[in-house]
Amino acid sequence: MMPSLQSAFFQTLFFSRLLLIGKFIKQPANFVCLSVDRQPDQCRTRSSVKHSECAAGGIFITDCRGSVAVEFAIVAMPFLGLVGAILQVAFQIWAAQNFERALQNTVRTIFTGQFQLANASQTDAATLLSLLKTTMCGPTTATTPVVFNCRNVKFDVSTVNSFAGATPPKPINTSSGTWTSSFGTNYACAKPGTIVMVTAAVPFPTFFNLLGLDTRQFTSGAENGFSLLTSTAVFRTEPYQMTGAAAC
Repeated sequence: MMPSLQSAFFQTLFFSRLLLIGKFIKQPANFVCLSVDRQPDQCRTRSSVKHSECAAGGIFITDCRGSVAVEFAIVAMPFLGLVGAILQVAFQIWAAQNFERALQNTVRTIFTGQFQLANASQTDAATLLSLLKTTMCGPTTATTPVVFNCRNVKFDVSTVNSFAGATPPKPINTSSGTWTSSFGTNYACAKPGTIVMVTAAVPFPTFFNLLGLDTRQFTSGAENGFSLLTSTAVFRTEPYQMTGAAAC
């Protein structure tokens, strides 16, 4: 369980225990009004209680009516905050898994050389990255169903000399709270037998930020307030056959 969820859980548990303890607190001797144990014969309206029954501190008369509503009002905020945090984390985990699967399906076209051969005539990095996004999202007329905004995905494709030397780029500039300027502009064509690293990232909306749960990573720009889904795949391409025009 995440630390923020643990904190929210113990806050809710703490308030609930206070309510239960309060039911067993004994009234001071000078209070002879209604008791907190809510026995039927002790639940009376204020107008039916004689002044002599509350010689001191009559303003603390316990009225059984609406007690459930009062108790719920006390625990409502931490409880609803905990529910919201659970929903936010669960939805984000689901979206991350969906994003991971979409990337795996996309990079398979690079792994087999299909993407390189299909776009052998293209040399512009921006165009090739746009085509790679279309491979993930599908054409405009037949988009692939996903739980994230596929049109906002950014890719970074590079080649490395070894698996140990593969270091994914950082999509977000932590000092500015927005996209790293160089992320989403790099495309290196993968020849047969080349080790390739593909990193994809997409902003994801944050719906709940209660009880210390703050998954927001964008703090400025058009994506301000969004979190980030990111996934990286490192693999060696197959020794695909380059027939006709060279793929790279």
